[in-house]
Amino acid sequence: MRRLFCAVSASFVALSAGSAAGQFVYDESIDGDLSDDRTMPDVLIAAEGSNTIRGTVIADDLEYFRFEVPVGLELAAINVLEYTSLDPLAFLAVQTGTEFTVDPLNPDPGPLLGYVLYGPPEEGTNVLDDMGASFGSIGFSGSLPAGDYVFWNQQTGIDLTTYELEFVLVPGPAGVGVLALAGLAAARRRR
Repeated sequence: MRRLFCAVSASFVALSAGSAAGQFVYDESIDGDLSDDRTMPDVLIAAEGSNTIRGTVIADDLEYFRFEVPVGLELAAINVLEYTSLDPLAFLAVQTGTEFTVDPLNPDPGPLLGYVLYGPPEEGTNVLDDMGASFGSIGFSGSLPAGDYVFWNQQTGIDLTTYELEFVLVPGPAGVGVLALAGLAAARRRR
């Protein structure tokens, strides 16, 4: 049994180490302003672990980006790592798919998977659960499974807001099952 545990653990570590190289780190001061076109959001390549966006928003600066949560992974957390502004609230929303369908001039929460208002009180916390429980949206609970997701980030006030968001991808139930099977196969080959 101990050998089986070691084999499963080794498989998990090997797969985790291989995917860490693909994590996105997007910094607007280096990579440029995120797209303001909801039908053509910036495409980021996400991988297991910590994927981060650091940027600034101000009134009329809409930011749209998307990424795919790969098969075997799930989006387990959206952590607010930094929020600096005189304005206490910014807005973050998520939809499934590759483009944002909600018109910012006529916002309707109905098609949204979820949304959240975030600011200094959320700094250092995971806002994913709050997004899933947002009023009028489709809603969800827990992690988001593999698939395409598009995000809308905005500040409606006149004060410049600096933010850093962390999107944490972890193995999903199917991914853990694959790792267990790989460990079992490795253990059988040793016999």
